[in-house]
Amino acid sequence: MTSTRSWLVSTLAVAALATMASSEVEASVNCARRAELRVTQFRRFVEHAVASCLRRSATGKAVCPDARLTGRLRMRRAGVVSAFGRRCAGGDLDSQLDAVEAGILCERLATCVPSWHSITVKVGHGDAGVPVAARESAAKTAARFHDAVVSALAGAVSTPSSRILRADAGWTGFAHDLQIFEGAGFTAELTGCDGVTDTACELHGATTGTAFGAPSPITAGGVAVCVQIEFDSDLTGALDLVTGELTESARIRVGVFASPTTDEPCPACLPADGDPQLGEAGTCHGGPNAGLSCTVGGLAGSEYGSMRGTSNDCPPPLLGQIAEFVVGATATTGQVTFGTSADSPDCRAAGFIGLKCLCDTCNDATGAPCRSNADCPVSGGNPGVCGGKRCSGGPNRGAPCSASSECPAGSCGVPGAATAPNACEDGLCTPIGDGAACLAGPYEARCRIKTYRSCLTDADCAVGDTCGDPTARSCVPDPVALAGTPDPPQNDVARPTLVGAFCMGAAGSGAVNAAAGFPGPTSFVWPAEVTFAFAE
Repeated sequence: MTSTRSWLVSTLAVAALATMASSEVEASVNCARRAELRVTQFRRFVEHAVASCLRRSATGKAVCPDARLTGRLRMRRAGVVSAFGRRCAGGDLDSQLDAVEAGILCERLATCVPSWHSITVKVGHGDAGVPVAARESAAKTAARFHDAVVSALAGAVSTPSSRILRADAGWTGFAHDLQIFEGAGFTAELTGCDGVTDTACELHGATTGTAFGAPSPITAGGVAVCVQIEFDSDLTGALDLVTGELTESARIRVGVFASPTTDEPCPACLPADGDPQLGEAGTCHGGPNAGLSCTVGGLAGSEYGSMRGTSNDCPPPLLGQIAEFVVGATATTGQVTFGTSADSPDCRAAGFIGLKCLCDTCNDATGAPCRSNADCPVSGGNPGVCGGKRCSGGPNRGAPCSASSECPAGSCGVPGAATAPNACEDGLCTPIGDGAACLAGPYEARCRIKTYRSCLTDADCAVGDTCGDPTARSCVPDPVALAGTPDPPQNDVARPTLVGAFCMGAAGSGAVNAAAGFPGPTSFVWPAEVTFAFAE
C-alpha cells in the first residue's frame, strides 16, 4: 500500500513538472506572437498618425512633424509597452517599437538620425572626451611616478596597461609581452547600415601602404630591434552597432631593423623638455633624419626614458633591415582558440620530434607561414607540405628537396629556427592568468627600471637601477585561448578589447629567429578606442 502511494505521488509530481514545462514553453511562444502582433499594430498606427500629420501640414495648419504627432506616438508606445508587460515580462519590445517609429519617420518625413560614416580604431582605453592639455598633463604625471593616469574630467582611471597592445611573438618566450603603444590605429568607412533599421555594418579601410602607428622599440633575448608595421592590404571587417561586436582583417607587413643600442632601439622623437607626449613637436634623435623636426606618434614604456617617443618622421636606417614578415591578421571581439591538431606540422627541434607544433612555413619559394598542409600551395608538382624541406638559393630555389645534392649552388632545409612547442626546461607550459609560464624554468631576472635588460646582479643594470627577482619565462600554451570584449558605442565612442592569433614565418636574420623562435605563433590583446565620425 505504501509503495503504491509513493508511486502515485511520484507520478503526479512528474506530471505536474511536465505540465509546468509545457506551460512555460507555450507562454514563451504566446509572448513572441503577442510581441509580433503589437509591433504590427504599432506600425499601422504610426503610418496613420504620420499621414494625418502630413494632411495637416498640407493645409498650412502645422509643420510636420509637430508636437501633436510626437505626443500621440509617445502615448501609444507607452501604452503598448505597458499592456505587453502585464502579460509578458522582459523582452525588447520597446526597442522594436523605437526602430519601427524611427524607420517610418525617416522614410516619410526625412527625419533620419544622422548615420555614422566612419570609425577610427586606435590602441588605448580611457581618454576619449578629455581635453588634450589635461590628457598631456595627466600623462606626464603618470610617466614620472609610474602610476595610473587619472582624469578628473572623465571621472575614470586609465592604467598604462589599458593603453598598450601586447603581443607574444614566437615560441621561445624571449619576444613575449611586446608592446605597441597608444597612437597606432587606422580609419575605416562604415557601409551597408543606417544605424536605425540596419545596424550590421561592413568595414572598409583604404589602408594599403599606411603605417600602423609609429615604430616600436623592442629588446628580446639581448637583441635590440626597431619594428615598423604597415598595412599590406586594405582592411575589411564587420561591426554591429547594437552589440558592439567587431571583426577586422588585413595583411600586414612587419619590418625588423637592427639597432646598435638596447637603450634606443628606434630613433627617438625628442621634444625640447625631454618628456615626449603624443602630438608634441620634437627633433629626430638618431637615424637618417637626425636633427630634423618630428611629431611624436607613439609612446614606448617609461623604461626607455626620454627616448620613449617615436615617430614615422624618424625612421630607422633602411640598410639596417634584417627581417620582414608579411602575414594575414584578424582581430576580433569574439573568442579565439589557436591550438594544434592532427594536421599541424611536426616539431623539428631536438627533444620534440614526434610532437606537433603550432606553426611552420610552406615548402615553396615564398615560404609563407602555415598551420597545416592545407595552407600551402602546390610545390614542384606535388601538394605543398607545411614544414617540408625546400631548396634555399641556386636555380632550384623553393623546389621541394630531401638532400642538398638536389639544390645546386644552394642548400636543402627549412628556414628559421627548428620549431618546438616552447623553451621550458621540462617542456611543460602552464597557463597562468591571461598568460602561461615555464614553472620548472628557466627563471630569469630583469632590471627594475630598464626592464628589457636581463641581469644576475645589480652590477648588470645601469647606475641607480637594481636587478629584480627571477621569474619564470613566458611560454605559449596549447591551445592559445583568448577572449575579446565587445562594447556598443555610447556618445560616439566605444572601448572594446580585440584579440587574435596567427603564424609568423622565418626572418632573414638567424639571430632574430633563434631569439624569438620563428617560425612560430603570435597572439595579441588589443584594448582599443573606437571613435565614430559623421558624414560631412
